[in-house]
Amino acid sequence: LVSDNVTDIVVTAERDLWVATGPQWLLEEPPVPEVQSEWGRRHGGVSFLDTGGTTDPGDDAWTANDCEAFQVTVTCQVQAMALDPDGVMWAAIAGRGVVWFPGATGQIMDERARRIDLEGGPSDDFVDAIGFGPANDPRLGDTVWLGRRRGGVSVLDHQGTLRSRGDDVWDFDRGGPLSVSDGLAVSRVQALAVSADRVWLGLGSDYGRPGGLTPVTV
Repeated sequence: LVSDNVTDIVVTAERDLWVATGPQWLLEEPPVPEVQSEWGRRHGGVSFLDTGGTTDPGDDAWTANDCEAFQVTVTCQVQAMALDPDGVMWAAIAGRGVVWFPGATGQIMDERARRIDLEGGPSDDFVDAIGFGPANDPRLGDTVWLGRRRGGVSVLDHQGTLRSRGDDVWDFDRGGPLSVSDGLAVSRVQALAVSADRVWLGLGSDYGRPGGLTPVTV
């Protein structure tokens, strides 16, 4: 693991494992005894476990995607991950939106990954939950639902062309993310589940205001 601070886990169809992490506390020993040791937050990113399709740990192989080795793709704080029906892995990377990359490679390579900024809402917002529309639904099959810490829910419809951003549609062209102005108790969305006729949103508390569970018809 690139860090012992695990924030999310995704199991693939091949029984391999993606592990999202945030920075961990480490006691750093200085090179000279005259300087006092001190605690610091280090590392983070994404680890991949290739199980070899077995339950035997003897053939497990780990791949570390440490944030300190990446300049663009992976941040040290990865809050959430999710695998879409096409085998593409999505990861929420601190306040920099989301990144997607092939879910079967194990190694995240800059040239095969793409970062997507959030539209609407605060520019320093975090994504805390990721979901996808049902693959067999022509209207929702290419949608990615992003639960935001401060900005409600953003919905990206990539129209089946992930590498082409020119035809992306955000929030069903409604002008902004789903938020308190649409009836949500708060704009802090920490969990979500998408079904054929509705989306279930798990809301956190926000400055003393309760969140709870909210269904949204789609």
